[in-house]
Amino acid sequence: LAEAQRLGLNWEQSIMRCHLHLMASLPDTLIERKLGLAEASESARRAAEVLAAGWPTSEAGRQLFDELDGWLRSAGNLRNPGSTADLVTASLFVNLRDGTMGCVEREALNR
Repeated sequence: LAEAQRLGLNWEQSIMRCHLHLMASLPDTLIERKLGLAEASESARRAAEVLAAGWPTSEAGRQLFDELDGWLRSAGNLRNPGSTADLVTASLFVNLRDGTMGCVEREALNR
């Protein structure tokens, strides 16, 4: 999250980048439990591809992001990266607790 903020991304983009980075780093264990390691590894590969293409500032990165989103939602949402989402939530909690998110952003999240 801090790295995304240094890159000048807004909080929504920062949260999404954090999720993509975590997905790319390790296959999501919820996807693995539901569909197997190959499918979870494919989600990690696709997330890495989105970041490597320059999401969110490049058209190619945005296109790959949209494709990843559609792929994750297909197959009855069985590819839901829920374990990664839990880690993102924990990261947000730490940022809120430590006061590293500005007051404006904190107020926006509370709405």
